[in-house]
Amino acid sequence: MRFISILWIIAGHGFLTAESIPVINQEVGLNWIHSFYSQYIQSAVFAVDTFFFLSGFLLAFGYLSKMKNRSVFQQITGIPLIYLNRYLRLTPAVGAMFLTSISFYKLLGDGPIWFIAYDMVKAPCTKYWWRFFLYIQNYFPNDLCFTQTWYLSADMQMFVFAPLVLIPCSRYFEKKTRLVVTCLVTLIGVFVGISIAIPYVIEGYQNNYDTHSRVSDYLVGIIGGVLFSKNKGKHFKINKVVNVSLWIGTFGIMIFLAYGNYYVTQFNPTKLDRTLYDAFYRPIWCTCMLWIVFSCYHGYGGFVNWFLSNPLFQVGARLSYCMYVLHGLIVLYSVGITRTPIYFQDYGMINIVWGYINNCIIISIIWTLTFEGPMIMVNKKLFSGIGSGNNKGEPKQDIP
Repeated sequence: MRFISILWIIAGHGFLTAESIPVINQEVGLNWIHSFYSQYIQSAVFAVDTFFFLSGFLLAFGYLSKMKNRSVFQQITGIPLIYLNRYLRLTPAVGAMFLTSISFYKLLGDGPIWFIAYDMVKAPCTKYWWRFFLYIQNYFPNDLCFTQTWYLSADMQMFVFAPLVLIPCSRYFEKKTRLVVTCLVTLIGVFVGISIAIPYVIEGYQNNYDTHSRVSDYLVGIIGGVLFSKNKGKHFKINKVVNVSLWIGTFGIMIFLAYGNYYVTQFNPTKLDRTLYDAFYRPIWCTCMLWIVFSCYHGYGGFVNWFLSNPLFQVGARLSYCMYVLHGLIVLYSVGITRTPIYFQDYGMINIVWGYINNCIIISIIWTLTFEGPMIMVNKKLFSGIGSGNNKGEPKQDIP
């Protein structure tokens, strides 16, 4: 899921470069961007919701597995170390990208629009670098340092507040699973309500990168983590007819949501329609993701499970973080060095996108081995067993 999602995101950003570079048949390109057909690319925004869902799911599953036997006090005192671990885990790779972008990166390209494109990207990075490294820049949407990194800010903010939910879950998820899930669903409803209310409370509010409207994705993931932790090792039997019906319904809902995006972006819907769609499609999409994970895990995924379990995707998933971090630099470079107009067509753009993907994979391998991988190993050494607070006789566990 991670690798497919990052491919979708790169494709979406790649196709949108047609708005930034000279195009011979510009009218055709603009018509494509505003067409119903193009939603297979433009709906790449859903891939970001998948990332938030997976982040919440994996965090909850790992946390509950390791912390269920620890007291609330032990968990609270371990929070600073968990935060430090997370910051050290994410920052080296994205920090190296930042330093590259404001230093020698400018010398790598040339062309009639290279320095214009480069300066537009560099300006907010040098001026508001502190927002970048504090992971808060997504609430300043007009001054983003590399637009794609807004996701890292939102994800970090959710991670910071996650213990408020995870600590109570760790105490009650085994004996009062229904109560825990009910509370989490209620919390999703609260944040959906907040997402609907804010555009009406704050006049002119418009921020496609805010955190509060994505919390529902994260919470659906946490619900999945709770259910999987509770039922670890159990196998659920699902009637064949029910399973097929749920798969058809899941794919139907996902297609409806993806192409429903066409209506809210192209038909100038009312403020209420747009607000309701943005608030509800995210938790619904993530619920579909949860069903896919559940069904595949218990052996009812069929071809989908076979496809998603391909070993190549596992390698791609390991590179997905650096691919996400770096693809903005790669796309910017391609746009900046453009010297002649291009002819817009699906096939030609797909070739360009695969070029982005190939370059991104190659550079991400280097980036992962140089910055991300070593930091993961350092974190394991630094935080192994620290603050475990285990009872006598229990094996020490790493902080997740």
